[in-house]
Amino acid sequence: MKKLISFGLLVFSFCFIVQIANAFTVPQYEGFLNDYTNTLTTEQKVQLNTELTEYEKKTGNELTVVIIDSLDDETVETAAEKIFNTWKIGKKKKDNGVLFLISLKDRKMRIEVGYGLEGDLTDLESNWILNDTVKPYFKKADYYTGIKAGTDKIIEALISSVSIVPEPEPEKTNWFGLLFFAFIGFQWLVSILARSKSWWLGGVVGGLIGILITIFVSANLLLLTPVLIILGLLLDYIVSKEYKKAGTTSWWAGGGYTQSNYHNSNDSNNDSFGGFGGGSSGGGGSSSDW
Repeated sequence: MKKLISFGLLVFSFCFIVQIANAFTVPQYEGFLNDYTNTLTTEQKVQLNTELTEYEKKTGNELTVVIIDSLDDETVETAAEKIFNTWKIGKKKKDNGVLFLISLKDRKMRIEVGYGLEGDLTDLESNWILNDTVKPYFKKADYYTGIKAGTDKIIEALISSVSIVPEPEPEKTNWFGLLFFAFIGFQWLVSILARSKSWWLGGVVGGLIGILITIFVSANLLLLTPVLIILGLLLDYIVSKEYKKAGTTSWWAGGGYTQSNYHNSNDSNNDSFGGFGGGSSGGGGSSSDW
């Protein structure tokens, strides 16, 4: 029994040590741009780091890019939060930091936003930046262009007073569907008018349609109302007269029923980088993959 317990403890200790060894470790920061994979060229690193440094000097906001090889079985959300809070990205008491994390082997990325900037860089904007701006470049392994486009959009969102997410294109009108329902509606209306005892109901319906068009389309169409009243009276007169004939009506004057069967059916229904300023993450942002 003692040997069994000892063996179990040994296995548990081994698994615990392996888990610790494989746990995600927050690296030491190098600047506003941190490429631990050498994915970018020296020139690209200098250009990006210079832009991020100049942005911090102008606004005080700290935007950092981190490129790592692997998350080591960590989620991208947890890894981003660990990096953000360990490095304390953003100024103290302002929490005006943003982290753009990219994990190459995992093909995952995240924008983590500090408390102070959550109103300027919303989760919706972060999601749009990752999926609509960055992802197309990353799918082609064009990491520099994707990172550059992503950081530019992050800065644009932080500066802009309105959302940078484009308005969705209006849906195309389904004219076939509208015509189909108009046809069904016309047939139903004719069926009602044909069975009414008085043909003046068509004039009332025509007048109501004219008023609705005037209200919801244009007041200039008010003169259309008398025309619709006359057409409604004429339509009601024709279909009512047709309905009273021998017993069978055409489709447009009652839906194809006879008078008798109608009634029967109606019954059923890194540039001078001095470290970050002490900010903390607000948990906002967005994650994606490619």
